[in-house]
Amino acid sequence: YTNDVLNVEGNDLDTAPRRMASAQLLWQPRTASSVEVEWRHTGPYFLNAQNTRRYDGHKLINVRWREQLSETFYIGARLINLEDRSYAERADFAFGNERYFIGEPRSVYGEIGFRFD
Repeated sequence: YTNDVLNVEGNDLDTAPRRMASAQLLWQPRTASSVEVEWRHTGPYFLNAQNTRRYDGHKLINVRWREQLSETFYIGARLINLEDRSYAERADFAFGNERYFIGEPRSVYGEIGFRFD
């Protein structure tokens, strides 16, 4: 590939969005505690080299919390896909069909962390 996102026919490169972005907002109410809100954007892209099939892209919001309980121990939680949007981690066109590799629905994860020196 070159730095040009157009292929030889002048079409956009398939499965390659022109825009991907994220922004994070971090709040620390105390030194040992943090809350982060993340916005992720994947722009639209074509699924095939002919640029006749297209994925519209998606936007997601994720939330993370972490509490440092001691110098070596923390707990936390992650809420992924806050709005429970349907989206594709990856989409393409193969074997005559559009293929969508579905993204994760709203999910919550707990974390426990230890640091060993």
